[in-house]
Amino acid sequence: MKNVLWVIIILLFVLTACSKGSPTITKVESDEQTTTQKIALIENELEDDEDEENKELLLEFQIPNEKVTINLEHIGILKSYLVGVENPKQEIRKMRLRPLNIPNHETLYLLQFSCFENSCSYLLLDQTEDGRSYLLADLATFEKVLPSPDYSKLLFVFNKKVADTSVVKHKVVTIDLEEFVPIHPTQHKEISSNYQWHIASIDWNDSSTLSVSLPNIDSPDSSELIKWMESERDTKDISISFENN
Repeated sequence: MKNVLWVIIILLFVLTACSKGSPTITKVESDEQTTTQKIALIENELEDDEDEENKELLLEFQIPNEKVTINLEHIGILKSYLVGVENPKQEIRKMRLRPLNIPNHETLYLLQFSCFENSCSYLLLDQTEDGRSYLLADLATFEKVLPSPDYSKLLFVFNKKVADTSVVKHKVVTIDLEEFVPIHPTQHKEISSNYQWHIASIDWNDSSTLSVSLPNIDSPDSSELIKWMESERDTKDISISFENN
């Protein structure tokens, strides 16, 4: 009986904590046609709270036609990053918030942050009631995002340059938008592993299959890729499938 009471108390505490403060992400339509993003870090005091230290940190982005506010209290990785850097205001100026404008999923944003020498980290944000988020890549360069034909999945392509070479290797992240989790291919799993291959091209065949062109070489070693880049760049095509959810 005591165990049941403790479970109820813990659940009430969690629900109370989650109900405090602003939603994870809020969006307000705006008439402002800004060409450059305006970003502000706001310290917001919680109403009806006697604790003077009980405040929430908000990031406010003014982008074309809308103002988006992110509650850092609900996105731990982002708050930890800003609290840990020496100059948060300088780091905030490097951030970029991009609406993805995916049909049937107009609440999705890609946040670029923690940039260093043209490489950044990327966080996928969903402005639904759940306020979901997912860290897609760390210290990489974003190339593109491709929705599946039925708009149930998003394919993200990131790259990293191999040090002291002209070689670029890629990482592919595929997100199931209903569950908001990454899904992995049933074969050729090295494509979604961390920056093993250079990808010449990639696109959806249908909503569960990708068509990928890779360098026609035996190994993705940097030396082999350099030779390939200096040659006629022959490619080989592979097909990648995902398990049906």
